[in-house]
Amino acid sequence: MDALVFPSELWVADWTRRCNASAAYLTAARGWDGVVALEIGPEADYPPRPLYIQLCATDGQWSSYRFGPDPALAEHASFLLRAPYSTWKQVVRQQIAPLPTIIRGSIRVEGRLFELLTWTESLRVMTQLAGQVDTAFGDETRRD
Repeated sequence: MDALVFPSELWVADWTRRCNASAAYLTAARGWDGVVALEIGPEADYPPRPLYIQLCATDGQWSSYRFGPDPALAEHASFLLRAPYSTWKQVVRQQIAPLPTIIRGSIRVEGRLFELLTWTESLRVMTQLAGQVDTAFGDETRRD
């Protein structure tokens, strides 16, 4: 299988599939119902506009996802995590962990931060699983 471009719908599909197949993730996320959104902010002209990932969970399992440039994907999310592309790239590469990055303010959280903090183990496992996706980064693969 070829590497999947981050960010893209195919990348999100593989990531959510890995989460739903992970006993560690499902155990950590058990009981979570809601919507989480991520905003991937443009930086040095990539991506050309903000992109959004919307994840919907039922009892911790991702029941659906959406990806694209529509800011409406972030509406009604329990949490919206905002960061520039380079920060998300470091998260996927396992160079930084999301929780310390949130505390430092490099990933900004809108929504119920206290509730998010109760799900730190599922966040940690999700990040590990993101690092397992065979990833090609969009800014490194585009041709001018």
